[in-house]
Amino acid sequence: MHLLLESALNPHLEHTLTQRQNQLMALEQLHISIRQAEIHIETTVAVLGTIYSQLLTAQSTSQVADYGRLLVNVNEEVHSLQDHLEALREVKMTSLLTV
Repeated sequence: MHLLLESALNPHLEHTLTQRQNQLMALEQLHISIRQAEIHIETTVAVLGTIYSQLLTAQSTSQVADYGRLLVNVNEEVHSLQDHLEALREVKMTSLLTV
């Protein structure tokens, strides 16, 4: 009787173990994605700080043309960050659906 009960439980236990392993892999992927997002955010903030300091130090009107270039750089960084955050949201939602 004991062997029969044990053999009936094994498929369920194996299925549960497989699900837990998949969950662990999904959580590890999410952790990696979050860390990448943190690094990207830090980089973007650093670039924006550099651009801001360049704006503050620009004192001549001959550098007004550079403001347009800096504005383009700021917009590119903001869009890049928004894209990265959206991708992170998608990864998070996918992870929540598979758990």
